[in-house]
Amino acid sequence: MYNTGKISGCKNYANLNQVNGGIVGNIAGSITVSNCINYGDIQNGSGGIVGGSNGTDWKEFTNVQHSIINCGNYGNITNSIDYTGGIVGFVKGNVLNCYNVGNITTNRIYAAGIAGSAYGNIKNCYNLGNVQCGMGNVGGIGGSTTGKIENCYNKGDITGNYSVGEINGAGKNDT
Repeated sequence: MYNTGKISGCKNYANLNQVNGGIVGNIAGSITVSNCINYGDIQNGSGGIVGGSNGTDWKEFTNVQHSIINCGNYGNITNSIDYTGGIVGFVKGNVLNCYNVGNITTNRIYAAGIAGSAYGNIKNCYNLGNVQCGMGNVGGIGGSTTGKIENCYNKGDITGNYSVGEINGAGKNDT
């Protein structure tokens, strides 16, 4: 989905294979994805809700035009490529009030319960699923982030070979 728009109130119950996201593959521009839930398991996919997203101005996080808001993932996600997250694999935008319950498993890098890699803010989110990463940059909330992580918690087991954290695996210019 590109340019402007909203996706709201969607649910996925199907098990999926080789898709980027349980609700939408990719978003770019002024897009809001809200109140969506994924119940299906995803094999060879990036995110429970959104596979990837590109904001309009990723260096200025307060001016990011899109967000993923009030979304949840219950499905298990198994991936063999970079960027895997319970909510989103790769995000240049904000993730707000989201949760992940499913387990995340990848043999690559950038894996987390909420966002595998995030250039933006993650607020009021939680992860209950286990995150197992064969390489590194793995965390309960963010695998690798640039931005703020606020009021978030993790209760899942987090494993990887390097840059492993209960909240964030690796960060640059983040708080």
